[in-house]
Amino acid sequence: MTTYYRIQSQNRPNILNPENQYSYSWNDQGADPRHGISVMDDREALAEYIAQTGIQWDETWELLEVEGTTSEDEDEDAHMGARLIIPTAIVSREPIEESFMEEIFDAFEQLAA
Repeated sequence: MTTYYRIQSQNRPNILNPENQYSYSWNDQGADPRHGISVMDDREALAEYIAQTGIQWDETWELLEVEGTTSEDEDEDAHMGARLIIPTAIVSREPIEESFMEEIFDAFEQLAA
């Protein structure tokens, strides 16, 4: 099965529970939730996405690699490569460490160049 990457708060409710498999707009608080969780295809794409969007994260967040099936809904940032999936398994979970932070900063520098 295909794997995807995302960051999230370590306190987020279990994404494998169907009740927690919804995404909410960062930009339009009145928008209806979309079915699925936001992911990127690989770590590099995720780092670039974070660099572009300025998502506010800190040391309490984690990096996840997840398996899942494509949602029928579309992510609001699909034009940036984000997609919604229905997660079926968490392959790996790790704190956001300096190496991934460097990937984000490198992506930001490349975008600014």
